Amino acid sequence: MVPKNGDIHQQFLDGTAKVSHGITNFIHIQDAVAAAILAISLPTGIYNIVDDEPACGPIWAPYYAKQLNGDSNTISYLSKNPWERAVSNAVYKQNGGKLAFNSWREGMKDL
Repeated sequence: MVPKNGDIHQQFLDGTAKVSHGITNFIHIQDAVAAAILAISLPTGIYNIVDDEPACGPIWAPYYAKQLNGDSNTISYLSKNPWERAVSNAVYKQNGGKLAFNSWREGMKDL
């Protein structure tokens, strides 16, 4: 997730945010910590620890700006990059992984 008082947070407040049209996969810090703890007991493999709702910049950025009482009209949108794509957390969940924040919307609430 986007931390409070970080660079991206400040860009949204300053009206200088630049966001891609590409897909972003989010993870809340609480879910990242839980996944790290669970990883000790998981079978060897590759696990995508992301929320259930990948979203492109024009979807998540205005929502984030609104949560900060910022102006979504000042967001600049950049072209999508080839590596920006949705990933699935299905293998993680099949192996007992759970998310406290299933959507980036939940994680960005009450900023």
